[in-house]
Amino acid sequence: MRIDKTGVLNTKPDMSESNKEVTAGDLIKGKVIEADGSSITIRTSGGQILSAILKDGIKVSKGALVELLVNSVIEGKIYAELKADSKSIDLNMKIAELLKQLNLPVDENNIDAAKLLIKYKLPVDRETITSITALQKSIGNLSQNSEGRAALLLSGMDIKNTPVDVLNRIVLNWPVEKTEGTVEMPSGGNVVNTAAIDAAAIGLTEPEKPEADLSEMKTTIAADIKESASISSDTGKMIKAESTKSDIAHAGVKPEGGIAASLKDSKEVSGNDGSEMLKGIGRLGINPDKQVTELADKVAAVLASIRDADMEAITYMFSKEIEVTPKNLGMLLRNIRNSDGISQLLDKIQQKIINNDSPELKEIKDTIKSIFIKPEELEDAEEVSDKLKDIVRLGEKLEGYLNRNENKDPEIKSMLSNLRDNIDFIKSINQHANYLQIPVMINGDPSTAKLYIFKEGKRSSRIDPEDATIVVALDLKSLGHLESMIKVKDKSVNVTFRVENKDIGVLLEKHFPMLKDSLKEKGYILNPIRIIDLEQPFSVISLEEMINEATSGKIHFDMRI
Repeated sequence: MRIDKTGVLNTKPDMSESNKEVTAGDLIKGKVIEADGSSITIRTSGGQILSAILKDGIKVSKGALVELLVNSVIEGKIYAELKADSKSIDLNMKIAELLKQLNLPVDENNIDAAKLLIKYKLPVDRETITSITALQKSIGNLSQNSEGRAALLLSGMDIKNTPVDVLNRIVLNWPVEKTEGTVEMPSGGNVVNTAAIDAAAIGLTEPEKPEADLSEMKTTIAADIKESASISSDTGKMIKAESTKSDIAHAGVKPEGGIAASLKDSKEVSGNDGSEMLKGIGRLGINPDKQVTELADKVAAVLASIRDADMEAITYMFSKEIEVTPKNLGMLLRNIRNSDGISQLLDKIQQKIINNDSPELKEIKDTIKSIFIKPEELEDAEEVSDKLKDIVRLGEKLEGYLNRNENKDPEIKSMLSNLRDNIDFIKSINQHANYLQIPVMINGDPSTAKLYIFKEGKRSSRIDPEDATIVVALDLKSLGHLESMIKVKDKSVNVTFRVENKDIGVLLEKHFPMLKDSLKEKGYILNPIRIIDLEQPFSVISLEEMINEATSGKIHFDMRI
């Protein structure tokens, strides 16, 4: 295939001789050392310097690693295309053809939705594509600080637990029609007494819920992977050993900063208040009091917590049949940002009630203290299961206390709500994958050990302990965010550490013999550890990608309708 190109830049004379050695059909891999429009110069792994001319509109940055497919060599000039780009164009063409057959516009949103459906192995049909793109638009609309969101404040609906497309329809139906003493919602004819706008009307007070049963969660996971968990425990012991002050001083690691310190909770990223909602209410002749003003700000904060949701987050929830509500979507985003640690919530509640003399609150404080376990205890499956159930019982104790006492602290109420959301999210994920959050105490500091346990390329909750991958993620006060990926195959163990600070790698290598000996006692052989930089914390999205990784090359694109 010959690529016609007008106005091409001349290949540098000193490179013409090397270019003659390349023929059409060759694959060239190398690093781009110079880029000027469509003309690039690369250095191959063998040290050869070559220049090539790419298609119009295709640009590559200096320093990029590329693989070129040579289309032709004419008068010393190499005409080529990016191999990956060729595959992408081929896929885009197939998707475009499918969208036409489905009578859908061939636009960026629909193409992206179709690609994500393929990635998550979902049906690529008109209904699903339309649903995902509509949900994306709904989130975008709800994120706008508009007067129309006043309809949510007056709707009497549980905002956190209502699907975002339903919330969006309510906003789009604004303005409402006012009758004397009431506000009528055009979408459903519901009449709301304006004097009764309170926290319950927008789902900010928790409705009564049946007792949560964590036996429904796959707590049998721990039993199924007892041997693998023991490996995690040994890694935890090694991590604990790293946290001594002398080692920190040696490494020059600062106690704060890095990824963990820069991550923000949804409340902190708000920037949206309820001012526009109050304007909308004011136009109806309603004079919002202090309570309504506070509630408007809270509704705005709930909606702001989902404004960063992209189409992949929506598709992930679709693939797991998790309802796309502000609560569920917000928890997914917190997991991606690594701001969903359960230990932080428990510690905040403990600090809040530490000076309270109430016997009941003292019991709650003691319960929180007992929930945290040490890293070496992680291998005890029964202990881990009991701790998870204790967390649920703790939530019930707190809510019972608040319901029986007139002095209902709104901050504790909010913490309890967040704790419940966290537990519900873990339960939802565990219907599809093995994911746990365990409160741990490392050198007196609370942290959350997140455990992801899976077999790459296989979707199953039952894991063979001698053929599994375990990811343990920890936020340590002194070392920052640290992850260990443990791959077990028969009796061979490979461990990769992902760290924020390269200096921590020196400490991990220092304690490598200790970890090796510990695993040897259990009959495992530890291969040399790898230490790499942490770019993005591991999340349930990362888990999904790794489960799909082994089969990603086997996807068949079916053009049939």
